[in-house]
Amino acid sequence: MPTAAMRPTAARTAGLPQALALILAMLLPIIGILSLAPNLPAILKHFDNVPYATVLVPMVITISALCIALFSPLMGVIADRWGRRRLLIVALSIYGVVGAVPFLLENLYTVIACRALVGVAEAAIMTTGSALMGDYFPGAERQKWLGLQSTLGPVAASIMILAGGALGTLSWHAPFLLYALGLPILLLALLVTWEPRVEPRASATHAAPQSRFPWASMLIVGAVTLFTALLYYIQVVQLGVIFSTLGLESSARIGVFITVASAGVVVGGWSYRKLGARGIGWLLALIYLAYAVGYVGLGLAPDYRAGVVFALACQFGNGLAVPTLVGWALNTFEFAHRGRGMGIWNSCFFVGQFLSPMLVGGVVALAGGMLPAVATLGVASFVAAVVAWLSLRTRAANTLALTKSS
Repeated sequence: MPTAAMRPTAARTAGLPQALALILAMLLPIIGILSLAPNLPAILKHFDNVPYATVLVPMVITISALCIALFSPLMGVIADRWGRRRLLIVALSIYGVVGAVPFLLENLYTVIACRALVGVAEAAIMTTGSALMGDYFPGAERQKWLGLQSTLGPVAASIMILAGGALGTLSWHAPFLLYALGLPILLLALLVTWEPRVEPRASATHAAPQSRFPWASMLIVGAVTLFTALLYYIQVVQLGVIFSTLGLESSARIGVFITVASAGVVVGGWSYRKLGARGIGWLLALIYLAYAVGYVGLGLAPDYRAGVVFALACQFGNGLAVPTLVGWALNTFEFAHRGRGMGIWNSCFFVGQFLSPMLVGGVVALAGGMLPAVATLGVASFVAAVVAWLSLRTRAANTLALTKSS
């Protein structure tokens, strides 16, 4: 629990403008990647004469996620020592300018270098944005804004996929211009955010010593986050393949069914605003139960029409998972360590993105097909739900309750 000597000052009161600036900033890394996805075939065609293009071109999209996983812990340390808002401003500037630079480039290696730098900036944006959300907003208010962020995510993602596809019809360069959206969000952050500060105790003789970083708690939060991310990204990466296996042949129709299923994310994010006061064990059990119902159902579904119902359950779990894990992490770390803690949290989540396809591939090989593998992972999710309920629900509220003020 934060010491009295390390509480952020309450001289300013945050509200909608600050929440909007942080939510929009934290959506940028996700929607930026999605805006490029429809353009990947065009980029591959343009650079088909470059050696190892089939390996290098996908890095235009994936290298930023890798940089988020690698550099988020470092960005967290810098944020705690140099300033969270200050680092956010620098990162948004890099995102908006360097992210759009490939619009002017023709060299694949230079494009990849720009994407790597943007990935470092994205690591800083996600780390500082999460930490500032914890600094600005206490308990129930934080819960509300985290739920809204999860609700807006799929809407923004759909818009950016459509925008990226439309711009891609002009040239492979054009979708990179969407990264310039970081500049108006930079302006908003400059206008409405401030650097959180700590208020020292009135008497230095009674000041509590600065606590050490809670590595034991970080290990628990990080392990649970990594495990949840493995399940989370099954849908993000594999849902199109699952629908195809269930009988959908048209990529356009697959896109429609994935969009329908993503309504579950909206419901999950909205539900967090109502359910966030529950203990972390209860919430994790509900998330894993949603995955269990969804994945087992998808694995046993007779066709894609039945499958979409179970995909909704999975996506509900996804919509609830991110705000639950972020809220838990924010309440685990006191003010002095919040940047580092959220940096490590981001790293764990994005490592899960990297490892999830490998997990699915291994289970597919063992189970003999995609649908049996998905059902197997659903059974594993049910086991996780039981474990979460039994092992986490009784922990002390000052370390695991999601509504604790800090």
